[in-house]
Amino acid sequence: ASMASMAVWASHAKVAGAAAVKETVNLGSWSDSIEGCTQMFQAIMDEDVRKVKLGDFNFHRDEVTLDEVDSAQAAAEALRDPKTDFVQIGRCGPQDRSVVWLYPDKSGDDTSAFLLADGECKRIETQALDKNSKASCVAVYRVPSPAAGTLLLNHFHLPGSISHAVLGGHGSDNAWNHGVLQMSDEVNLGEDDLESTTLVDTLGTKLTPHGTVFLDSCFAGINGVAQMVSKRLPQHWVMGGVVSLTSLIRVQPTPFDGSAQSGPTQVTSELAPDSVIDPSKGVHLKDGYPEASFLEGVALQGDGTVEKVDRLVGERIIAWFGGMNRGSVTQWLYPSKNKQVLKIGCKVEVIEPFHAFRMGSTDFDMDEPESMDDQGLGIFSQLLPKGLEGSVLFLHNVGNAPTSGNALINYGLPREFKAAGITGGAGQTLGPLLTLTQDFGKLKVHC
Repeated sequence: ASMASMAVWASHAKVAGAAAVKETVNLGSWSDSIEGCTQMFQAIMDEDVRKVKLGDFNFHRDEVTLDEVDSAQAAAEALRDPKTDFVQIGRCGPQDRSVVWLYPDKSGDDTSAFLLADGECKRIETQALDKNSKASCVAVYRVPSPAAGTLLLNHFHLPGSISHAVLGGHGSDNAWNHGVLQMSDEVNLGEDDLESTTLVDTLGTKLTPHGTVFLDSCFAGINGVAQMVSKRLPQHWVMGGVVSLTSLIRVQPTPFDGSAQSGPTQVTSELAPDSVIDPSKGVHLKDGYPEASFLEGVALQGDGTVEKVDRLVGERIIAWFGGMNRGSVTQWLYPSKNKQVLKIGCKVEVIEPFHAFRMGSTDFDMDEPESMDDQGLGIFSQLLPKGLEGSVLFLHNVGNAPTSGNALINYGLPREFKAAGITGGAGQTLGPLLTLTQDFGKLKVHC
C-alpha cells in the first residue's frame, strides 16, 4: 500500500479530540423518494451512460471497483446506499471543473443521516449539471477519515479544478468554538488535528480562484469549524449552518464576483422554519440532554390577515471570508433591482410598488394611552408607491441565528406631500418600515 493509504488506515488508531456529537443532519433517509434522482440519472445516461460511475474505492490499493449499473433506478439506489463510497457524475477527468462532496462513511454516520435522495439530487443538478454551470462533474466520496479525503482529492483532482466543495459530517452544538465536524467515529475535523488541517490545506490547492466551500454539518457556522476552515482558506467563501440542517439545502448563483468586497459567486442556502426560544424558561432535560422551551406568535399578511404561528421561516446559513463571520447569506441571495447588496446607510428608491410594515407600540385602551399596562405591538401594512426614497437603517442578517434578511428602511414622504408643502400630520417621514427580502428586487440601491 502507498504511504498515503497507510496514513488513512493508521488514523483509525487515534482519537483526535473527539467530542460527543448528539445533533444530526436530517438529509435523505431510506423512506425518502429517489424518483427525482432516477430522473436525473436517466437524463444523463440517455446522453452518455459512461458519465455515471458508482462503486467502491479501496484505500489499501488506491483503486476503484465500479458497480455494474444497468438502469437509472439502480443508479439512484446505489447513490442512496451508504456502502457506495465512490460516485462520479458527468465528465470527471482530473482536469475537469468539478463539484466535490466529502461525506462520512458508515463509521461516522451510524444513524444513516447522510443518505442521498431527491433533495440532494436536486442540489447536484443545480450545482453542476444544469446548462448555466461551469462545472462538468459532481463527485461524491464517502470517507473514513480526513486523511482519506486528502488522498481522494490528490488522486482524482488537479489543482485549480474544484469550483465548489462540500465537507459533511455530524456537528456538535457548541457556540464557543469548541465544536467538531465528525467524519468518523474516531476522527473529527477540528483545528487541533494535523490530519484535519492537512485536508483543508489540500482542498485549498484544488479550489478555483473563486471556489466556495459548504460545511454540510449541524452548527458548523457557529461551532468553530467554519472559522477554522475560513482561516486556512482566507481567499475563499466558506458557508455553514447555525442550527441543524435538512434536505432543503440549495446552491444558488449570485451576480457577484467572489471578492471580499463584492460577495460570493454562489451561495449555499437553507430557508426553513425554526422555533423561537422562550428565554424566560431556561433549559430542561429531555432524555438526558438539555433542551429549550419555545413560543407561539402571530403572522400578519400584506392584506391584514392575522394567524397564529409556532415557527418563523429563516435562512440558516452564514458565510465566512478571511476568518471573519460575514453574516447571513441573505445579503447576496436578495440583491436589489440594480444588482447591489443592501447595506446600512445605502439610499434606496422604489421602482415597483410593494407592501412594507410599520411597527410600534400600541395600547388596547386608547382612551388612557398613558397607562402603559395594556401596551402591545402594532403592525401596519403600507403600500409604497413608485419613486419613494429612503435609507437603510438595519438589516436582519446578524445574530448567528436563523434570520429573514429583511431590512429596516426609513422612507421619506411621497412626492405629492413635498409638492403640497405638508407632512400630513404624522411625521416628516413614513418612519422605519420593515421591508421583506422578496421586495429587494423592487428597489434601486445607491451605496
